[in-house]
Amino acid sequence: DSIRNEPKSHGYIVYKIKTKPNVQVGEVIKNTAAIYFDYNLPVKTNTETTTVVADAQPLKLISFTAKKEGKTNLLKWTSDNEVNVDRFEVERSSYPNSTVGTCNNEFRKIGTVKAGLNNYSFTDNNPLKTTNYYRLKMVDKDGQFAYSPVRMLNNSGSFFVSIYPNPAKDNLQVQIYSDKKTAMLIQVLSADGKVMLSNSFTAAEVYILRSINIGALAKGNYYLKAIVADKDEQVIKFEKL
Repeated sequence: DSIRNEPKSHGYIVYKIKTKPNVQVGEVIKNTAAIYFDYNLPVKTNTETTTVVADAQPLKLISFTAKKEGKTNLLKWTSDNEVNVDRFEVERSSYPNSTVGTCNNEFRKIGTVKAGLNNYSFTDNNPLKTTNYYRLKMVDKDGQFAYSPVRMLNNSGSFFVSIYPNPAKDNLQVQIYSDKKTAMLIQVLSADGKVMLSNSFTAAEVYILRSINIGALAKGNYYLKAIVADKDEQVIKFEKL
């Protein structure tokens, strides 16, 4: 009781209320309680108010693309559930590693787009002359943020290939960008140069992603070789787990 220990005489209750389906966003609900002690008159509490707000769902990035527009690079993206989103920060990197996107210090902000439209575009008027990696930093009003997937554009006038993950266990993802439609040969070579896997296809003038099943290969080091038009080639070393 309060005479012997006033602080410990305090109490509280916790309860949940299921709202009616016709409750609208913005409505203010008032609650007052009456506490009865024995047969005495009730002690009334203060009136507490609760304002109904929209359910804050996380931002949904529906699409994010990058393409060359003459001497510039054009980024476009669409999103949904932007209730708490403040802005999109466009970041760019030239980091030529298959783990691009994991090294935050390699990306630099090149522009900011205010949220609230659901459909957006951003033009990089001074892209790097080599390979450009782009991502979006999606910043909430409270300062929290998340990153979009990385998109790549090659401005070197040839083609570029990267892989992930590395090391890989079952599937190796191959990212390819070609500045023109061309025939391409992808090979997986053993450490001594033996061709283990081979795949021919036509690469369009866009960024594409192909998956190679390496599950049947023995553990060890291998090389992925990309050959374009029987002359230009790139070789990347990777480890099979």
